Amino acid sequence: MSKISITDNEKIKAIESYIHGEMGFVGLLRRKHNDTYSVEIKKQAVEEYLEGKGSYQNICKKYKIHSDAQLRNWIRMYNGYRELRPSRDVNTG
Repeated sequence: MSKISITDNEKIKAIESYIHGEMGFVGLLRRKHNDTYSVEIKKQAVEEYLEGKGSYQNICKKYKIHSDAQLRNWIRMYNGYRELRPSRDVNTG
């Protein structure tokens, strides 16, 4: 079995995710690829957060965003009047 390198912060986030049921056991696994999100999903998630319709964690859970840091980044872009672009390899529709 190979040894996996993981930071203490990553361990804490994975355990919290597991405990709170946000990702279940999957929250403890390292993913092999980045998820892709359409512009529409990004915009919906950002606007719901800014309208007070949920916390970072609630919005991430709803839209299956694996990191609240990703949502925070989209919010910074949105608030800075920068274009939210689709993730690479995102399927349209």
